[in-house]
Amino acid sequence: MMVINVRAVPDGWIVDGGDPAPLVFSRGGEAERRAHQLGAQRARVGADAEVRIHDRTGALVGRSLYLASEPIPA
Repeated sequence: MMVINVRAVPDGWIVDGGDPAPLVFSRGGEAERRAHQLGAQRARVGADAEVRIHDRTGALVGRSLYLASEPIPA
């Protein structure tokens, strides 16, 4: 299962785990939306993902699971 974390950094918010390189956003809401998009994309291609949202102190404040979709019969 891929774990995608949203965490605060000095210049904004970072999404780490969904792409080859971490993504940085100026607003937390933008980072959360992107993390959830990445989780949903993973599920659509058959892989499980978990999105973990952390506040500015580093505490886990939210978590969402995206489970792999069933393959569509040909």
